[in-house]
Amino acid sequence: MLTRVRSLDSIEPLEADWERLADAVSAPPFARAGWIRAWNQAFGGGELTAVTVERDGRIAGLLPLLRRRGALVSPTNWHTPMFL
Repeated sequence: MLTRVRSLDSIEPLEADWERLADAVSAPPFARAGWIRAWNQAFGGGELTAVTVERDGRIAGLLPLLRRRGALVSPTNWHTPMFL
C-alpha cells in the first residue's frame, strides 16, 4: 500500500474525488466541497487549500484549510455546525 500526503493550492482539482470519498463514508453536507466553497464565499475571504492523504492513488483523507493573513485556519465560524 502506497501512502502519500499532498498539500494543494486550491480545492477545485480534487472536488470530484472529495465527493466520492464523502459518499463512501456518508459524510454530512458540512464536510463536502460545496459547503466549504459556499462558506468561503459568504464568510471566508481567503484562499481555500487542502491537505490530502492518498492510498494507492485515491484520496483516503482530506483536510480543507483557509489561507488568510499568512496563516492556515479551519474554514469555520459559528455558522458551521461541525468540522470533521
